[in-house]
Amino acid sequence: MRSEKSWNEQKEAAVMDFELSVFMNKITQMEDAELRLLVVSLKKENMELRAKEAERRNTDAEIARQYRKLEKEAEELREENRTLKEELSHISDQNSLKANTLFGRRSEKLNGLMNGKGGEEYSRTEDPLNEDADPEQTTKESRPDGKEVHDARQTKKNGRKIGRHEAEIKDLPTKHTYEFDEKSLDEVYGNKGWRIVGWTSTTKKRLIRRLIYVEVIHTPVISVGPGLAMEKIEPEEEKLLSGSDVTPELVAEILNDKFTLGLPLYRIEQDFARDGVRISRQTMDNWVIRFSQEQFSLIYGYMSKLIKKSEYTQCDETTLLVIRDGRAPGSKSFMWVHINSELTDEKPVVVFCYEPTRSTDHLRDFYGDDYVGKIICDAYCAYKVYGQEHLDTVVICGCSMHSRRRWAEALRVRDVSGLSQGQINELPEAKALLMIRDIYQEEAKLRTLTPEKRLEGRQKYVKPKVDEYFAFLTTFNLSDPALPERTKDAITYSLNQKQYLCEFLNDGHVPIDNGSCERSIRRYASHRHGWMFCTSPEGAEAMAEMYTISETALKNGANTFYYFKYLLENAPKKVSGSMDAQLEELMPWSEKYKQYETAQIQAHIDQCLPKSDECPITGKSLLVKPRFVA
Repeated sequence: MRSEKSWNEQKEAAVMDFELSVFMNKITQMEDAELRLLVVSLKKENMELRAKEAERRNTDAEIARQYRKLEKEAEELREENRTLKEELSHISDQNSLKANTLFGRRSEKLNGLMNGKGGEEYSRTEDPLNEDADPEQTTKESRPDGKEVHDARQTKKNGRKIGRHEAEIKDLPTKHTYEFDEKSLDEVYGNKGWRIVGWTSTTKKRLIRRLIYVEVIHTPVISVGPGLAMEKIEPEEEKLLSGSDVTPELVAEILNDKFTLGLPLYRIEQDFARDGVRISRQTMDNWVIRFSQEQFSLIYGYMSKLIKKSEYTQCDETTLLVIRDGRAPGSKSFMWVHINSELTDEKPVVVFCYEPTRSTDHLRDFYGDDYVGKIICDAYCAYKVYGQEHLDTVVICGCSMHSRRRWAEALRVRDVSGLSQGQINELPEAKALLMIRDIYQEEAKLRTLTPEKRLEGRQKYVKPKVDEYFAFLTTFNLSDPALPERTKDAITYSLNQKQYLCEFLNDGHVPIDNGSCERSIRRYASHRHGWMFCTSPEGAEAMAEMYTISETALKNGANTFYYFKYLLENAPKKVSGSMDAQLEELMPWSEKYKQYETAQIQAHIDQCLPKSDECPITGKSLLVKPRFVA
C-alpha cells in the first residue's frame, strides 16, 4: 500500500515538472508585452482566488459559530427538559399527596400504605408507629411489653364482664329515681293484691345546661360610735378585676373554650349571647392578654424553668400568622414547643414560645449557654447550629418518625394498583418501611423498662435492626435515573442524619422519635384552622402562655376548666419568700390542686344534681327474687 502511494506521488511530481518546463519554454519565446499581459492575468486570477478563499474562511467561521450556538441551545434545551421532567415528577408527586390528603386516608399506618391485593397481611399486624392513634389509649400491638391490655369493658363485676355502656357511666355521678304509683297498682290488681319483689333499672344520660346568673352581694352600711359615723363593710371575696363583675369561673370558661376546645372568640361571643350574656370578643381578648401578663406569667416562667432544668428535652416548631407585627403582610411567625422527654420520670411539661422568626436565636435565648443535656428534634438546621455551638454540653438527637415519613410519601406516590403483595414487598420503599416497622416493634417491647435495662435491650435487639436498615440504604446508586426522586430524598435524608438517628441507641432516656412533641402541637395546629391568625405580638405571646398552661394540664390529667379557675383564684401577681415552693403548689400535679379539683367537682354536683329518691320499700326484705317472663 505504501509503495503504491509513493509511486502516485512520484508520478504527480513528474507531471508537474513537465508542465513547468513546457510553461518556461513558452514564456521564453514571448515578447515583453505578452509577458506583461500574462502577469496581469495571473495577478487577477490570484486575487480572485484570494477573495474566494477569504469568503470561504468567513463562511467556515460563520458555520462554526452557528454550530456552537446550536450546540449551546441544544444543551440548554436538554437541561430545560431535564428540569421540567423533574418539576413535572415533583408536581405529580405533590398532586398525588394532596389528593390523598383531601380524599384518601391520612394515616401513615403500614397496612394503608402497602395496600395491594394482599394488603390483609398488614391489617393483622398493627404498625407500631400510628400517629393517628390517641396517645392516651394503648392497644395490644402498641403495648411496650406486648401483653394484652384489658379495657374497662373486660373488668369483672360479680362474676361477669362489665359492658361498654356500664364502663362509660361508671365514673359519672348518679341520681336514682323510683317510678312507683301505689294507687294505680291498687286499681289494677286490687287493694294490696301485689307486692314489690325487685326493681328493674334503665339508665339515661342527663345534661344540666350551663347556667350563667348574676349574684348580687349585699353588705351592710353601719353607723359607728356616738357620732354615728357611717362605715361600709367590704365583701369578703376580692374582685378579680377592679371595677368589673367578671369572676374566675367565667374567665376559666372562656379560656377553656378558646385554648382547650379551640373555639374562636367570635363563636364564644355568640354562644354567650344565646344564653343572654353580652360579652364582646374584644373584651375577652383583653382579658386573655391582661391575665396572661398579670397572673399567668409567673406560672409560664416556672414551667419554662422546669424544661431548662431537664436533661432530656424535645423540641419542634410550627407556623403562626401575626398580622400587625410591623412586617410585610403574610410574613410567617413561629410557635416553638418544648417538652421534657417522655421516657423520664419527670412530670410532663409543655412550653409554647412565640417567635417572629425560625432562626437559631430562639434556641440561644431559651436554653442559653449553660444548658447541659440532649435535645430530640427533627433535621432543621437551627438545632444542628445550636449543637455545634455547644459541642461539649449539648447533644442533638434525631427523629426516626421523619425518616419513616419520607419513605411513606415515596410509597404513597407509587402506583401499586394491580401489583401483588409479593411485588409490593420487593419495592425499595416497602422494604425500608418494613425494616423501620421491625425497629419500632423491638423498641416498643422496651418501653416500660428502666433506662438502664432499655439501653441494654436496645444494644442487643434494636441496634442490629438499625444496622441492617442503614446497610440496605448503601446498596442504592443515587445517580441511577430510574430511582424516583422521592425515594432518593428518603435515602439521602436517612444517610445524612445517621449520626442523629442512631443517638437513641446510646441512652435509655432518649426516645426513638419526636412524636410526643408533635402530638403536643396537634391540638394547637388543629385550632389554628379556626382562628387563622393573631392580631398582635402581645396576643401571640398570651396565646403561647395559655397553650402552655392548657397542654401541661392535659398532659397531667387535669381538668383545664378547673385548672384555669384554680390559677385565677390562687396565682399571685407577685411572689414573696420561696418562689419555687409557692409556684410548685400551683402546678397541675400538686396535691393542693388535685384536692381543689375534687372539691370543685363535688360542689358542682351538689349544686346542680337533685338528690336521689328514697326507695319505697327501704328496710323491707325481698321475699321472692324477681323473675321475668318475656
